[in-house]
Amino acid sequence: MIRRSGPRHGCEGRCLPGPAGEERRGREGRRGPVLHAAPADTGDCGRGAAQTRRGDLRPGCGTGRFLLAGYAHTRRHHKPSGAQIKHLHTGALRGVELVDSVARLCCMNMVLHGIGGDASVPVPVEVKDALAAKGNEFDVVLSNPPFGKKSSVTIVNEAGESSRETLTIHRDDFWATTSNKQLNFVQHIFSTLKQHGRAAVVVPDNVLFEGGAGETIRRELLKQADVHTLLRLPTCIFYAQGVKANVLFFDKKPAREKPWTEKLWIYDLRTNMHFTVKENPLKRADLN
Repeated sequence: MIRRSGPRHGCEGRCLPGPAGEERRGREGRRGPVLHAAPADTGDCGRGAAQTRRGDLRPGCGTGRFLLAGYAHTRRHHKPSGAQIKHLHTGALRGVELVDSVARLCCMNMVLHGIGGDASVPVPVEVKDALAAKGNEFDVVLSNPPFGKKSSVTIVNEAGESSRETLTIHRDDFWATTSNKQLNFVQHIFSTLKQHGRAAVVVPDNVLFEGGAGETIRRELLKQADVHTLLRLPTCIFYAQGVKANVLFFDKKPAREKPWTEKLWIYDLRTNMHFTVKENPLKRADLN
């Protein structure tokens, strides 16, 4: 069953899981569109999914705004004790970033908030390709993957000439093989969730409608996870104008024959909604 609603009906406690608020580089080294919101709204926008009491992963973590949204939400709403605060600072958060310079900014942001940074507790950010392997499993995964339909790699020969080739990800734990980055990130995020773990991922419209591998991945996700909410984002909250994106919320479930997704709530924040990056940015109150 699909239930559609708009801003006038309220958000019922579910909301966008933290803005990125930063410029991002994708696997090709190109800048991707970025969700933008005022820094003061970061923690409130994250409260629908960012509860990091046990473990939170941010693949493609950028400068760490999603991770810090989860951190701020936990400190504000759960009032952790001394031991819990220590865990929050040393073991609850994990980020993965491909670009060295962006990862350095993320490490700086984490250290400034008291997360890692000393000899015994390194900053919990890894510099690597998040799609290369499965890695550990987590309770919560928040991600705004780099946009751009195809993954590619640049090859430079001895003469200094460069060429770009399409990069297709092959992994045994993926439902389908494709060069579409967003589809690969959706598969990767599902594979890194623990049983009953929760995820919120920003995806462009093509992930919702693309055929072939896209259809296979959507069917498997609806079967193996409870895809309970789709938030349709306005088009003018990204630095790149006209980007049509959504936030997909789902919970990983144990294997069973019957599909887990029975109801999908579509929250339409796009139709007749007008925001801009600077003059009229999206705020937490707009989700109520």
